Amino acid sequence: MATKLFTKPKLLSEFLEICRKNNYFAANVENNLIKNVNFLSHTPNLKGNIERQWLLKSKEIQNSLKTYDNDEFLEYGENLSLLEKYALVLKRDRIARSVPFGLTEIENFTKEMMIGNASDENTSIGIQLENYPKMLNCWYLVSDKQSQEYFYRIQRIRKLWWMKYAANPGRFVISEVKQDEEKDTKSVSIKATYPFGTIDIESIEMMPVDSINSEAKSKNATKFIKTTTVSEVAAIETVLDSIDAGDFGEMCLHRKIAPYQCTVYSISKDSSTSKELKDLAKYISMLLQRSQISILNTDDCHFSDVSALEHKYKEIDAIGVPYSIVVDTNSLENGFMKLRNRDTTLSETIHISDLNDYIPQIFQS
Repeated sequence: MATKLFTKPKLLSEFLEICRKNNYFAANVENNLIKNVNFLSHTPNLKGNIERQWLLKSKEIQNSLKTYDNDEFLEYGENLSLLEKYALVLKRDRIARSVPFGLTEIENFTKEMMIGNASDENTSIGIQLENYPKMLNCWYLVSDKQSQEYFYRIQRIRKLWWMKYAANPGRFVISEVKQDEEKDTKSVSIKATYPFGTIDIESIEMMPVDSINSEAKSKNATKFIKTTTVSEVAAIETVLDSIDAGDFGEMCLHRKIAPYQCTVYSISKDSSTSKELKDLAKYISMLLQRSQISILNTDDCHFSDVSALEHKYKEIDAIGVPYSIVVDTNSLENGFMKLRNRDTTLSETIHISDLNDYIPQIFQS
């Protein structure tokens, strides 16, 4: 039986210390408010992967609900407003005239942002962000008749998205609906629950189209349903979730959003083969990078004994790398190598000729 490496964190301050130690972000906490957030070396890749998966899901959210992203409007200029894009879609796409559709929008916030309401009374955790946080918005335009159906459907789909990439899918809840009858708006938030409290991670709001612009209302689209998450908040939540789910110090990051998807190591007690093995490891890394697999390159990638390699496994498990490849002297003779899975700690044998097909399939599935 594996020996437990550490006591699982319970306090928010304990979680934040692990985040700092693992080079994701450093932050302070005061009265349930996470502040002075400084993102470290592993977070840019993590944020980029989260944003890509968000865009993919926004476009796939519903077969009958076509969604357009910014790239589809570049020929008309880079600074089109939401309503200008809306008008273009109605003009050029006949399908959009008769069915609901969505517009994705990535917006750089230009001032300090406060997420949630920090409170000692109800254990709600707030997050204070500086340095131009990035908002991921999707505006769905629907008819008044369909608005209730889509309001609840989009809530379910967005909750399922968070569950898909979480190590603990059961931590997500949808708040009660808040309604403003005077403004004709409804809103909910998706929350992540932790031992130390709850974090607001996404808002979903339904509002009349004419609340944005009185001239935008049409017989085809009378309501907006807007979903909003903040890239930095998504990164923070993902890291906290992966720490909370780990039993032995590992970060259980989903393979599609982990900042590094694989590492490549070599091992041999025979110093005469070390250079050849290092070259083989570099070659394998190059092949994987050509297949769009992100590789964590480290200076200490060659080991002379198993205990040193196992210690390295603990280090990369702690930052959430899902897979490792290990080559040894047998690899030089027959082309076989070991592929280790972070979550099971088990290894399977694969051949170098299968590398370009087998590894990418793991991350595409």
